[in-house]
Amino acid sequence: MWLDAGADKVEVKLRRFDDAQRIDMLAEQLSADLIVLHQHIGIARTACGHVEVMIEDARFWGPPATWPGYFYARAGSNWLAGDVTKRPALTVRHESIGITAEISPISPLLDWIKHRMLPPAELGHHGGPINTLKISGIVAPDRESLQTALVDIARSLAFDLEAFTGDGFVLPPRTDDDARQAWWSGDELTLEPRRRPAAEPILSLRSYDSQAISYLHHAKRSHAVPIAAFLGYYQVIEYFFSRYTRKSAVALLRAKLADQDFAAEHDRHAVDLIDALAEHTKRVHNERAQLRITLTDCLLPEQLRTFLRADEALHTHLGPRGPLTALPPIDIDSDQLINQVAERIYMLRCMIVHSKPEFRGSESVLLLPDSPTALLISDDVELVRYAAVAVIAASGT
Repeated sequence: MWLDAGADKVEVKLRRFDDAQRIDMLAEQLSADLIVLHQHIGIARTACGHVEVMIEDARFWGPPATWPGYFYARAGSNWLAGDVTKRPALTVRHESIGITAEISPISPLLDWIKHRMLPPAELGHHGGPINTLKISGIVAPDRESLQTALVDIARSLAFDLEAFTGDGFVLPPRTDDDARQAWWSGDELTLEPRRRPAAEPILSLRSYDSQAISYLHHAKRSHAVPIAAFLGYYQVIEYFFSRYTRKSAVALLRAKLADQDFAAEHDRHAVDLIDALAEHTKRVHNERAQLRITLTDCLLPEQLRTFLRADEALHTHLGPRGPLTALPPIDIDSDQLINQVAERIYMLRCMIVHSKPEFRGSESVLLLPDSPTALLISDDVELVRYAAVAVIAASGT
């Protein structure tokens, strides 16, 4: 059998099956408009707007890629020995647009032909039945439009899942065997982000910044080294600094122009406006101020309080009796909660980046990478992760 793959054709050798039910299921999925995706490991039916594609866990993906599979390992589990927990099937729908997305076990058809789209080294690595992303209801006039829609919908759903449940995924490209070499060992999986509280996933179809999500995935893969994970999530927030400092300047400008006493034809008023913008620029020039502005714009105090109260260990860690006494504590009932969070994140970032001790009173703390103190920042990683996800979500369109 030959399937359309753009300018080329993909040969799929027929083989005998002993399972009659599997043959029936396979026959139902064969149709004249069936094509092979040329950028991803998947298939599509152009007439009905249905796509099925292989996805990978965001924790284990990254250039160079690992192997295909959307399933996660419990903390302390032995991935290489196959001790993994499979995710249940998931179906979400956007009613107004008519798009349905499903994550469920691979279909017989894709399972049958995936060996034609994967390098040989990949074929034995997925550890059994895997889940794929299936999207239906896509209205696309041609192959390229279908491909674009797939990427947009997959990216949106991937971040929604990451924000709601911590189960993000990536849409890996088709690559050759040399590019898909494992870059980690099983020991690196002993730490991972805390499981988020159970939530009802959604299909928002919002668009999120792909570069920021790349930083987010990098941070998620770094949880075995808390210092690296903290800096990874900080990079996510830092990525948006320029956007929100400019936004604050625009807000100031509009407020001045909207003042009923402002008269542009008066030189004094114009000079006052210039001075106000210059002072604002000077005030937000430093990184501490940019972090505070970004978090103030993106975080909702009540949602942040709910998050902190739901995690007793984190609440205690951040409070006045927490173990990192060189860092300012956080009072979740304070009306300055977001400013306190921003200050703690900033000070911890400085302790890591500048390799110098921070002082609180007469106490000095040097955050050495292999020290017990460095491991204590795992709870602060949860805090900065929450902030990073919230910033991406608030910046979506």
